[in-house]
Amino acid sequence: MSVKLSQISHQLEEIASNLCLQNDMKILPSNYSFEIPKTIWKIRSTNSKYVALQFPEGLIMYSCVISDILEKHTGCDTVIMGDVTYGACCVDDYTAKSMGDF
Repeated sequence: MSVKLSQISHQLEEIASNLCLQNDMKILPSNYSFEIPKTIWKIRSTNSKYVALQFPEGLIMYSCVISDILEKHTGCDTVIMGDVTYGACCVDDYTAKSMGDF
C-alpha cells in the first residue's frame, strides 16, 4: 500500500471512529451506506466551503439530516438540490455551477 493511500485510510478510520459522528449517524437507517465518513474526508481534503447535495427520490427524506451532519463535522455550507436523480449519470452539475460558489 502506498504511503498516501495509507494516510488516507488512517484519516478515514479516524473520522469513522469519532463518537460524536457515530452518534449523529444513528438517526440514519442502518440498511443504507451513505458513506458519511468518506464524504467528510473528501470535503475536508478539498477544503470545500460549499457543498451541493442531490439525492434520488427515495432518499430525499434523509437529505436534511445528512446536510446537518456534513455542516457540523466539516464547517461547510450545504444546499439541497430539489431535482430528483435517476442514477449516477444524472448529476445536476450545471445547476450546481450556476449557483456560484456552491
